[in-house]
Amino acid sequence: MRRLTTPITLLGTALALVVTLGGVACGAGDDASDATTAPETSTATETTEDAEPLAGGLPEEIAGFSEWTKLNREPIPPKAADPHLGEKDVFTTATPAEAEAVDGGADRYPDGTIIVKSAVRPDGDFVGLVAVMRKVRGLDPRHNDWEFVEYTRESRESPFEVIARDAVCWTCHEVAKPTDYVYTRRG
Repeated sequence: MRRLTTPITLLGTALALVVTLGGVACGAGDDASDATTAPETSTATETTEDAEPLAGGLPEEIAGFSEWTKLNREPIPPKAADPHLGEKDVFTTATPAEAEAVDGGADRYPDGTIIVKSAVRPDGDFVGLVAVMRKVRGLDPRHNDWEFVEYTRESRESPFEVIARDAVCWTCHEVAKPTDYVYTRRG
């Protein structure tokens, strides 16, 4: 099948390049980012809370994420300059008690925790973004051992593709360091 190049595809490719080069230029890419690898991807489909099938390209380890502990009560609306533009929901493999301990600043998420943010893009009717944080013991102590990968897609039928990872994400998530690099609080 021939893939058509659309203005959105070109914009996404240009954005990925700018974001990647920006992360390196800021000095954020001079440590563990070169040593990380992307999680394995799957072509299997999975479902979200609304039973929307998600196209391939996402790691198998996040299948069924909408059944995990949900951190937000209501969908998080988009805001100006939102890097994860869209209406969002955030899920974690951590228990509610573990998430609440992190919210209070008393603890960090345990090794092996996975956090998934899914977003329906403005003017869209499908999940167009999935951002994944995965805590791997010893991976990157400077960033509390979090691995970051962001996936996007252009249509409901398109597979997800990696658009950003690690160094690109650290700069923004550094602000949330008191809550273990996680912005969304339980509740």
